[in-house]
Parts: sequence; C-alpha cells; structure tokens
Amino acid sequence: MTKETLQPSDLRIGNWVNTKHGYGIVTRLEANTKHEAFGIGVTCMPMRRYVFENAEPTPIILTPEILEKCGFTGDPLGIEITADFYIRQSLNPEILNLYYGNDFAGISLVYLHQLQNLYYALTGKYLEVKM
Repeated sequence: MTKETLQPSDLRIGNWVNTKHGYGIVTRLEANTKHEAFGIGVTCMPMRRYVFENAEPTPIILTPEILEKCGFTGDPLGIEITADFYIRQSLNPEILNLYYGNDFAGISLVYLHQLQNLYYALTGKYLEVKM
C-alpha cells in the first residue's frame, strides 16, 4: 500500500480513497484560507464514519479486483471506456494506459481516483464502484 497522501486537487467529490479507517468516499473538499490548508472529508465504509481533519487519504491501487468492483470484467488488456477509448496494461503490470483507437493517448493510470476522474471526463458520467 502506498503512503502517498492525496491533495484536494487530485480528487473530486465521489472518489474512493483509502484512510486509516478503511475505504471511503470523498464527500467534502475544502480550502481553509486562514491556515492555508486543505481539508478532505471522507465517509468511510461500511460503517459510514465521517472523517475530516485527519482523514489523510491515500490512493487505492488499481488491481484486477478493484477493476471488477468498477464493473470491468475480463482481461485488462482492453477494457473499453467509450467506443473510442480503452485502457490496457502497460509493460509494468501496475500501470494501465489509455488508448485512443490503437494509439497511446499519453495518460497512464495507477490509482482508482485517476480512473474515476478520467471516466467522468470522457463520458460525463460517474463510474459506479461497488466496494
């Protein structure tokens, strides 16, 4: 598991993240101008515990199990996002690359929040994740 702490600029409301309390959904992003700090509110599952000040979310690594929870099944060598865009595994098995047709689109994905944000940008819809 990565120790990389996420920043509010990395996230959107609805992104899934990992916290010390388990997986959770980002429910609040806030800038505190008085202290020049940012806050990330996370509702942790399954107990729906809300954490704000000390949430310290870290990214969830994309694994075959996480991709299945996103509704993608089968081989990660060609997961269709739209009719034109799909993701497939790179030479590094921990990285997925975005392709437009047969061409690499220059975007690599390692974490679930990246996939969620990309999916929304390409489709205008939220990626349903069943954790």
